Amino acid sequence: MKKYFLFLTTLLAAAAVISCGEKDNIDDDGNGKEAKSVTLSIKADASFDENNSATVTLTLSDPAPADVTVKLSKADVQSGKTEVPADFNKEVTIRKGEKTATVSVMADILGLKEGEYQFALKIASAEGAELPADPVVYINLTFVFVPEVNLFADNQFASNCEAKLTVGISKAASKAVTVKLALDSQSKAEAEFDDTVVIPAGETSRDIVVKVKLADNLAAGTYPVIVKIASIENGKEGSNNAVTINLNYPFSTTVYIDGEFDDWAGALEWPTPEDAEFKGIRTLKLAASPSKLYIYFEIVEPSPDNFDAYPMPIDIFLDCDGSYATGGKLTSTDNENTTLPYVDSGLNWYIELGNVHSGNEYTDFTYGAYKFIGSDGASIWSLDNKTGQYGADQMFGIGVLGDDGIGRLEIQIDRTYFELINTQAQVGIKVMNGNGGWACYGLTPIGPMEGGASKRVDMALINMPEYAVN
Repeated sequence: MKKYFLFLTTLLAAAAVISCGEKDNIDDDGNGKEAKSVTLSIKADASFDENNSATVTLTLSDPAPADVTVKLSKADVQSGKTEVPADFNKEVTIRKGEKTATVSVMADILGLKEGEYQFALKIASAEGAELPADPVVYINLTFVFVPEVNLFADNQFASNCEAKLTVGISKAASKAVTVKLALDSQSKAEAEFDDTVVIPAGETSRDIVVKVKLADNLAAGTYPVIVKIASIENGKEGSNNAVTINLNYPFSTTVYIDGEFDDWAGALEWPTPEDAEFKGIRTLKLAASPSKLYIYFEIVEPSPDNFDAYPMPIDIFLDCDGSYATGGKLTSTDNENTTLPYVDSGLNWYIELGNVHSGNEYTDFTYGAYKFIGSDGASIWSLDNKTGQYGADQMFGIGVLGDDGIGRLEIQIDRTYFELINTQAQVGIKVMNGNGGWACYGLTPIGPMEGGASKRVDMALINMPEYAVN
């Protein structure tokens, strides 16, 4: 009897264990059921986007009963297609309880020519899921080179208030690149420039001029002008998407008086109007350093073939402080009654510049310098003759006659001797016809003709850097 009871107890315990172990595979009616399998599918964007990126999505038919590991590999592209290389994760896991996972595919466009391409991706294996009937996806790429746009510019504005800005792209594109520019809000000075720059197809850059505006009563200092890229069509921003051009005011320029005339590019300029009464001086330029005032002008020689025998005396009228209220008034110019066409004048120096024409050079300059000693507003001809009391360190010039019949002259004037210690000065120049009764041949600055006479203009005003002894 005891043996029978022990056998029955053991049999019941075993049945209970079997019942518990099979519980997950028994439905509510007590019938057995099979474990469900999940099937994997794959989809992809039809094309790479503008950033050469595409997304592949892996999806299970039901939430994963356990982690599903999917291995991906490159496949063959479709017939007639050209393969583009691409980077992607080669192993992806769909976590237990989830249905999807995404894979980023990035086309490698380095060295590609413009054209149509394709990339193919397939499921190589899936651990924990059934493979789809079609495990391959295809992603197309229409590659058009999108150049990076960068800005480059001069570090500072020249004394004519201008600076060069270059809009450049790394490589010529098949489409025109349009760049919109804007002044950044952090700029400390206003400036004007073309705000739309178009780089034509096949070209790599375009230059524009940025012109800074000088505010009234501008104090000495540094004022940054920041130009930035506002938008781009058919391109993208590079790392140099903004440039800073400094306005260092007042301007300082060093000119070498050497007869080369190659360092006047950024100087202030006063060109003579086409309809001016006196056109013998074609243009005037001014520049200054802390110790020197530099003057450049061009003479249209009346007889370049008879240059040696055709002297052209020059008068320079100098206002040392930029104020019409101080200094003498110019009622008429020397040797004639031709009045300089200025609104007013407040002159401190009258300089006679004689020269000898030899070969193609203006040589043997002689300088007659006269300092105004009258009361403010009196005639300029109350003068103290300073001729011979200074040397080349105080005033020095060189001139060359070009093959085009234009005489080019550059002169430096010492700011110490001529008392140019303020930050402003004004200049007027007259050239006389030595073989024509010393008549006026050229005046600068000069306005256009109005009502049968030259329009009255201001003298050539230059803002100079703070005075300093060289």
